[in-house]
Formats: sequence, C-alpha cells, structure tokens
Amino acid sequence: MRTFGVNPSSRVGIVGIGGLGHMAIQFARVFGAGDHRVFDFGAQGRRGAGPLGAHHFVNSRESKA
Repeated sequence: MRTFGVNPSSRVGIVGIGGLGHMAIQFARVFGAGDHRVFDFGAQGRRGAGPLGAHHFVNSRESKA
C-alpha cells in the first residue's frame, strides 16, 4: 500500500477475508484509505469485516451486489 501511495482519498478493494485479507483490511485502515471494500461470500465474511474496520462488504455470490 505504501508503494501505491494509499492516502485518505484512496479507494481500496480487498478480495477475501481469510489468510491475508484480514491483514489487508487493517493495513488499509492504518494507511488511512478513505474507502475500503471487502469482497467475500457468506455471512461469516460479513461478520468478520466489520470488527476489522471495513467500510463496506460486498457479497460476491449475490448477483445484484
């Protein structure tokens, strides 16, 4: 994120919460990304995204999302 110059006006998309995804959410928050969205599937991903500081959650299995 430092390489790409993430700042408060940046938008960051994170695919998946498992593995490195939860770390990416925390890094986006620390780097001050103005908007970061998590793309994952299911209710478990939604429950995990909020407490980590994600601004938005997109369920990738919903066609209207």
